[in-house]
Amino acid sequence: RVVSEFLPVMDSLERALAAECSDEGFKKGVEMIYDTFLETLEKLGVEKVPTEDFDPSIHQAVQQVQSDDHESGKIVSVFQNGYRIGSKVLRFAMVSVAQ
Repeated sequence: RVVSEFLPVMDSLERALAAECSDEGFKKGVEMIYDTFLETLEKLGVEKVPTEDFDPSIHQAVQQVQSDDHESGKIVSVFQNGYRIGSKVLRFAMVSVAQ
């Protein structure tokens, strides 16, 4: 339960990394914080859920889309990463799935 409370911090770091930034030193600093935080979660046994094939036991489909580039049932995009410890899902990945 405690680990779940830190997942929004990971989300914020991922959004910061995805944002445009002209200051390379600042961006490198955010990357270092993200990497350290990810390593810490991994030491606790936390891992991101895979996001290739849709699996309702670990994914929450929030959108279905037509896609010429993806087979039906494949994940097209990830809106929010999901995490688990072993087989216990801490948070489902919110995804878009090809029809």
